[in-house]
Amino acid sequence: MTRAGAVGVCTLLLVAFLPEAGHACPVCFDASDENRRAFLATTAFLSLLPLGMVMGAGLWIRKRSREIDGDDARDDPDPNRPEP
Repeated sequence: MTRAGAVGVCTLLLVAFLPEAGHACPVCFDASDENRRAFLATTAFLSLLPLGMVMGAGLWIRKRSREIDGDDARDDPDPNRPEP
């Protein structure tokens, strides 16, 4: 039997005979509904916060890039356009 196979068998035996050892933490399995909702809300907040920050930075960069392009267009007139 390979080492990976032995680790797999040991893992299956532990899960089968010690299921309570698989709990992540007491908060995740709290009987209090208020604590569970707080845990889930915090998890959602911490998951969405980085995505919102990246999206906000991307929108700011896009806006700033368009502002700079607009300034360049005003500074450099079209050479093919006749002046009044």
